[in-house]
Amino acid sequence: DQFSKITKTGIRQSPIDLITERAITPINLTPVGFHYQDSVFSLNNNGHTIQADCDPDNSIVIDGHHYTLLQFHFHAKSEHLIDGKDYPMEVHLVHIISDKQEDAPPPVAASKPAQKSLAVVGVMIKEGKENPFIKNLWKKIPEAKGTPVHYFITGQNANALLPEPGKRSFYRYNGSLTTPPCTENVLWTVMSKPIEFSKEQI
Repeated sequence: DQFSKITKTGIRQSPIDLITERAITPINLTPVGFHYQDSVFSLNNNGHTIQADCDPDNSIVIDGHHYTLLQFHFHAKSEHLIDGKDYPMEVHLVHIISDKQEDAPPPVAASKPAQKSLAVVGVMIKEGKENPFIKNLWKKIPEAKGTPVHYFITGQNANALLPEPGKRSFYRYNGSLTTPPCTENVLWTVMSKPIEFSKEQI
């Protein structure tokens, strides 16, 4: 708590160990709608991680609410555990609530999260085959805190950081940012199936 007081007093701090046998499946749980497309990425090296700032045309829909993709970044090892197991790496796709649901049905509009609420999709990464999207995106990684590098990769986008369609089961919980200020305004969706990066990419 020397970095953020809420880490001592908060009740929804992330990351956590996701225990399958303790998970409850609500009857109204719906899949995440992913709407990622080819767009410009601005690659940054902040000295802590490699982060790609994203074009605002990328978004997801959760429970009828639209969230805009802000950026994605990486942690090694994974921050979350699944049944006590960590992974060599985890990618976090960070989204912020948007204003697109002004014409949503009243029940959806009434449940709209507060402004600046975040929704983060976490995906575990295991060692395996090379990820072509990352191979292109990481061709030139900027120096720590150096000038960002801009990319547009035709035919490749953030969908390459998700498990393939049909294998996108997930854990959902309300938590926090995992780095200071550790605020508890984050709706977490952690995919249960990992994706693969090569050993060299990890």
